[in-house]
Amino acid sequence: MGNLLMLALCITTASAQSVFTPETSCSDYEYEKLVVETLVGDAGLYYMCRPAFTNEYALSLHDSTLVYVHAKEKCGNIWYSEKFRKHGAKAKIKTRRYKLSISEDDCAVLENLFADATQTANFFNESIGIDGVSYYLHCWDKTVKAWCPRIGSRTGRVVHALDSLCYAVEHSDRAVLKRQLDTCRVLTKEFARLHPIPYFYPTKSINYTWKKGSTIIFEENGKLDTSHFSRVEKSEWHYSLYASQLIVTIPDFMTKKVNPDSLRDSVAHWNRELYIHHRQCKVNVNLNDTITAMCEVDCNNCNNPRTLHLPAEQLKHDIIFSAAALSDGYYLLSPTGEWQRAQRK
Repeated sequence: MGNLLMLALCITTASAQSVFTPETSCSDYEYEKLVVETLVGDAGLYYMCRPAFTNEYALSLHDSTLVYVHAKEKCGNIWYSEKFRKHGAKAKIKTRRYKLSISEDDCAVLENLFADATQTANFFNESIGIDGVSYYLHCWDKTVKAWCPRIGSRTGRVVHALDSLCYAVEHSDRAVLKRQLDTCRVLTKEFARLHPIPYFYPTKSINYTWKKGSTIIFEENGKLDTSHFSRVEKSEWHYSLYASQLIVTIPDFMTKKVNPDSLRDSVAHWNRELYIHHRQCKVNVNLNDTITAMCEVDCNNCNNPRTLHLPAEQLKHDIIFSAAALSDGYYLLSPTGEWQRAQRK
């Protein structure tokens, strides 16, 4: 595969990934719609590769048929194509398409791998970069990603196995298919061992130099670090809602009252729970010790469907998750910790 060389040449400082990261944002709705419709259609299970400068490709499962589709745009990829720039999601993209029928048992092997790889995704172990290659696994209503995983890491081995399956489909090579499905079985067992809850509670905190007025955003990397935002214009980081996410904003006057090390683990873990249990649930929390806890819910507002204003001492798991279940309206938090519908003052 042409992208294996690029994988090897990616920035070497990226940490080896043992699990995937939940994909919780959509940088460009038109591109997302076009690339999914072009490469995988309505498949509930798919693997997709999106290089920065070469053509995208995907492997998807349709009933008992594996379908490998590779974009063939001369300019490099769909994102840079003149067709996309002119027609957006309605562009007609050239592709090469290959199919290979597989048994029900083989389908089950892939379904198990994708299920365990998505269910064990978390926000603690992500590499992030601007160029390079991003890999995506989609399993029904969940999508996870890995950016330039190192060869030999668990996510890197998943990428190699699925790229090899692309080769098997293109060349109708059932020997390669069998070998890689055996690899998929091994990888599934490794992911399955990560399911115990303690795995998602890191015991080591990360040193962090606190910045006034900074925002903890776990959309991208699940780390209490906003330094990478200085490299791009702020407008480039406005995302559409894609899955579930929790954003906590700490204003200048609160910085001395919040422990960033303890907060990092809590919020990243809560993000994972939102991702696993709530489909398309976005929660914005603004910490403010001068107000009473309140929650505004407007599900028609894709940017801020749920906005909480909380004193720092009430940034708690139960409060966050009870707010995630609220319907449209305005709520105040009772002394017993329950959200009660109220009239806006």
